[in-house]
Amino acid sequence: EYNLAHPEISRKINLKKKYGITQEHYNLMFEQQGGVCLVCGKPETATYKESVKCLAVDHNHQINKIRGLLCQRCNTALGLLNENPVVIKSLLEYIINANNG
Repeated sequence: EYNLAHPEISRKINLKKKYGITQEHYNLMFEQQGGVCLVCGKPETATYKESVKCLAVDHNHQINKIRGLLCQRCNTALGLLNENPVVIKSLLEYIINANNG
């Protein structure tokens, strides 16, 4: 209930607790990226309770290093592929080959 009543404070706490960054650091990353996803280059469109969500903080789960901000779709896709470069590369090659043949 507190999170719903105080979303800004809840977000600040979550950023610090989960990623070790402040809201100001998030805002700086957002500005440096031009307010768009680093993968698809588009702004966030996913919504929650009729508000557009913030770009997701993407990080390497093994070493807890922040890589950048992604839209929900790209962040979810990366997670579904287990952040595995071999699988991601194979998927890319599959799409390229399927579209060319």
